[in-house]
Amino acid sequence: MNVRLSLTAALVMLFGAGVSHKAQTLADPPRRERSAELELLVMPSAQALSSAAMGQQRPLADLIWVRSVLEFGERFDKSPSEQWRVWFDRMLNAVAELDPGWRTVYFYGATMLRINGGDKQSTRLFMLGAERLPEDAYFPFSVGMTIYLAGGDRTVAARWVQRAADAGGPDWYRDLAVTLRAEGEGRGAARRFLVEEAESTRDPDQRKVLEDQIARLDHEEFSARLTELLSGWSERGGPPLRSVQDMVGAGLLREVPPDPLGAGWVIDPEGPTVLSQAIYESRVDKAMRSGRAMLRWRRPPPP
Repeated sequence: MNVRLSLTAALVMLFGAGVSHKAQTLADPPRRERSAELELLVMPSAQALSSAAMGQQRPLADLIWVRSVLEFGERFDKSPSEQWRVWFDRMLNAVAELDPGWRTVYFYGATMLRINGGDKQSTRLFMLGAERLPEDAYFPFSVGMTIYLAGGDRTVAARWVQRAADAGGPDWYRDLAVTLRAEGEGRGAARRFLVEEAESTRDPDQRKVLEDQIARLDHEEFSARLTELLSGWSERGGPPLRSVQDMVGAGLLREVPPDPLGAGWVIDPEGPTVLSQAIYESRVDKAMRSGRAMLRWRRPPPP
């Protein structure tokens, strides 16, 4: 009798488990088929969530963060749409409102938006991170790079990268800011920026780096103009010129301009381009080292 009761109870339990599992699988699809429009319609504002948290803002931020990342990853992969990006952006802003000093939401959240095509939302969230964590150079740098990668105004991108450098970022941030300015406003604006930086710095090593950058910008300007004169001479059928002094003799220049890098001008016959002897020798040395490396790579192993 006890055996029969035990078997009956086991069968009932197995049947109940099967029914529960089936009910769960039937309930999941409608639950997961909620539209982004409905989610956006019923989602409360970040300020309302913060007020309703009653002192439990951080645990609520953690809960929304985990849920939002999981939902966005699953739903956006299946059905990419702008609505889901807007939804994720609002959820991330809610998390940022609940826990303003939490770096993760700005770091990973904005990066997820950028990777999934939400450049504008990503930029706003990176800006919010830069505002709330002003000593963290990552966020202003990310603003600048997001603007740059999205094809935005390179001058604006340069200002954000410079802000990242001022916030303690690595030295190459400053070099990148100069490059972006040169591409966005021209060498003149980049030069003014460098001169102001050189005049304001108290670090002699930093001043030397800035002065070298100014000299290179000046070299690029002179090199471009001299090369343009040389190209025009060649197009008009003039005889080959072998030096910048020959350009003076041909009436293209009144005198040889000073080389900002201090090494003197040469004409590279492969261009032909006019450039500093220092740049030319650097290129030749690099080509020779590259050639030697290729020879070592092709050399057969010893028997």
